[in-house]
Amino acid sequence: MSSQWTIPRSKTTVLFTIGYIIVIGLVWGLFFHNADNNVRLLCYILVAALALIFLTAFMFSPRRLVLEKDALIIERTVGSRRLPLEDIVEVRRVYIPPGGNVRICGVGGLFGNVGWYYTRATGRYFAYTGSTSGTVLITMDSGRKYMVNTADSESFIITLRSKI
Repeated sequence: MSSQWTIPRSKTTVLFTIGYIIVIGLVWGLFFHNADNNVRLLCYILVAALALIFLTAFMFSPRRLVLEKDALIIERTVGSRRLPLEDIVEVRRVYIPPGGNVRICGVGGLFGNVGWYYTRATGRYFAYTGSTSGTVLITMDSGRKYMVNTADSESFIITLRSKI
């Protein structure tokens, strides 16, 4: 039997995603239809790049956490990340203040936060979060760290600790 937790999105994440969609529409509508051929080509390229970023962020955005008997599964829109329970050495609740982390490489705000981040308190970690509330840091025996979030982080931590 497995336990599941959804990864909630913050209002900021939802608004940022909607804003991104509006920007793509504005670039397409305002510039493409009222421009000469050189500007149209530039608009095609810009819209294609923005759409590629959008689709990539959507594909890697985290959806839910599933705790199975031997692994924690981070389910994304496309694919999943499997963390073997035998490799997890620490699970703890962390607070990330607004602006308290540095994005090394990844997406911040579009469908959530996915990628490599850094804070002084935690060091470098890979984030699969929908917001910065309810964040949990998972440390592997290899030293790799993963940040996830759930609406019920205390239940998640207690259940995961009981399995490792």
